[in-house]
Amino acid sequence: MSVSSFEILFDDILYEIFRYLSPVDILQSFFSLNKRLSRVIINEHLWHIHIGDSTMSLLMFNDHCHNILKLIGGRLVSLRLTLINVIGGWSFISSSFRYHQTTLLQRLHLIDIKPHEFDKLLRNHLIKQLHTLLVDVTPSNSFNCLQVEGIYLVKVCSRMPLLKICRLPFNHDYHNVNKIENNSLRYQMTLPNLLNRNHLRTLTIGIHTSCFLERLLLCIPLIENLSFAIKDQDISANNAHDQITSCKMSTDVIDLFPRANTLSLYGYKKTNRIRDLANSRNSISSLVPWSLLTHIQINGSDIITQYTLKSMLQMAYNVHTLEIFDDRGILFRSMLHNKDNFGTRINQQIKSLNIFDITWTLQNVQRFCTLLSNQFPNLKTLSFTISDSYLYWQWKPSCIIDGKNKSTKRIVNLISLLVDHLQQLVWLEINFCNLNVSNTPCFPNLIRRQLHQYPLSRPCRLRCSNNMIQIWM
Repeated sequence: MSVSSFEILFDDILYEIFRYLSPVDILQSFFSLNKRLSRVIINEHLWHIHIGDSTMSLLMFNDHCHNILKLIGGRLVSLRLTLINVIGGWSFISSSFRYHQTTLLQRLHLIDIKPHEFDKLLRNHLIKQLHTLLVDVTPSNSFNCLQVEGIYLVKVCSRMPLLKICRLPFNHDYHNVNKIENNSLRYQMTLPNLLNRNHLRTLTIGIHTSCFLERLLLCIPLIENLSFAIKDQDISANNAHDQITSCKMSTDVIDLFPRANTLSLYGYKKTNRIRDLANSRNSISSLVPWSLLTHIQINGSDIITQYTLKSMLQMAYNVHTLEIFDDRGILFRSMLHNKDNFGTRINQQIKSLNIFDITWTLQNVQRFCTLLSNQFPNLKTLSFTISDSYLYWQWKPSCIIDGKNKSTKRIVNLISLLVDHLQQLVWLEINFCNLNVSNTPCFPNLIRRQLHQYPLSRPCRLRCSNNMIQIWM
């Protein structure tokens, strides 16, 4: 009678099984079974790991870094890091790599890393062996406000001599065009010196001027695939000749837009046809891949009614992120008060919420947030703005006796309310919109002191300035 045992499986079969499991599952389930499996996991298996998402808590991220990378970082060949809503994430990663003198890391994919953290990464000796570097950023990332064109391509190529595939899809700040034109020449002139030994075969990059593109092409003679977006103000619309090739397309909208995940709504009340989206039989609605959508952005409270939004969310049943720019304070207020029976199920569907409602001030924001925590109990990330004034009410700490301490107390109480009531919350961002910077109600030193004296109910990391508070839990 033969006896089969999982422990006697060939290594190749074990590797195939590991492909279907997360690193946490593998380590918890197999690492301590016997010496052979421990040896395979630590010394033989090649790891491809993804750490983080926009709703990962501070505790879980830290656990992945210290209990996974610390143990198997030496056998890591591919790492994908999602740093959206993460404060100082690269510091966790780099501290875990200190336990390994060498690694096998060849592919690194960074999602929404900030420039100052990317600079730290470029100083790490482990990146010299990278073959692939992919960087993706959100629209609000400061990488989209670079003043010098191509500066990070120069840095990357000078630090990674073996790099073959690179993606740096950054935009540039048009408000600094003169600075770009005056300062970029020095970096453009160094491109041949820095890139003449490069192995680049695939490059994706954001470009501001056609002049830079001309110089770049001279520096990458071995390139096989080049993708770029160019926004040159010197090129007029009349000189742009985009050729559109007619082709037979599938009638399935999912086949037309297989990677679509975001629906952005812009318009004007008297002219927009956005309300037609609520009708599933309408031709406009039929062009939207509703089942693929995970993110809806709404710019303006008069372009869409609560009824239309409710109908859209019912069709887009996978949507978990909602962004609302409500310049009149109508749409979201209706949602908070559940007018027209907006729907508990739809509210519970939303995991991430980003709100700009001009009516939210320091005087009334706690009332709105109390309603919000009741209507959206499953939120994992929340971002909103507190405005300087609305109608005739204005908060000026300098004109109020003990105004700084009073405003600090309001803000800290607001933070505590949200952290206590939204149990799944892992990211909180509060922005302050002030007509006059000196009238800000946010005083970082007082906020930090209050949170130190009266800690939140959960461990967190804090980033605070005069116009923004970010908390990662």
